Amino acid sequence: MILGLDYTILSLIIIAFLLPFYIYRKRVFKFYYDKNDNAYFLKDLQIYLKNTHPKINFDFVKIDSIYKSNPPSIAKLLVLENVAIQFINFGYVKRTQKAVSKDILWGSYEKESNPKNSTANNLLRRKEIVLRRDNYRCNRCAKPIKLDTSMLLLIKDIDTGGTYHFENLSVLCIDCNKIIHSQTPERLIKDLNIFYHLKKKYLK
Repeated sequence: MILGLDYTILSLIIIAFLLPFYIYRKRVFKFYYDKNDNAYFLKDLQIYLKNTHPKINFDFVKIDSIYKSNPPSIAKLLVLENVAIQFINFGYVKRTQKAVSKDILWGSYEKESNPKNSTANNLLRRKEIVLRRDNYRCNRCAKPIKLDTSMLLLIKDIDTGGTYHFENLSVLCIDCNKIIHSQTPERLIKDLNIFYHLKKKYLK
């Protein structure tokens, strides 16, 4: 019992001694952090983008060049703006999608696949099935999405003969949906979630 108490007291003393070094580590080891900030930022950004938008092959040679050729005060912001531009400019072609198992289809499926017979509830039901089929990933950038953070996409528009059959349906994240339907996507940078989240993550 005494040994246990001594061990606890010693542990608390060690923690109390080391805690300030952890809290103020960037000040204490300022030279180390400044020296390695460049590599850490770019590597962390690369990992984040690969995990969040795996379909998009971001040009990190370009990103690295932007970061190294600009003053530190604006370098990160310019990098994040370029990431958003690359995200916007990523090429996307609408393609016929996979069918779903016939076991999933319901009695009025064919009738309700005609836009004239469709309802809001019918489209919500289809969206849920398409999300499961596509593993809850955006069809354009492969970002993880949910029912309330995604938009249903028609591969072939209704006015050109498209229907609500599953082969004509996909899902996009909110950003990709904005880009696909915008006449001037290059003006969307500041309105995109990707830009907002990157600024929140890296511009502290």
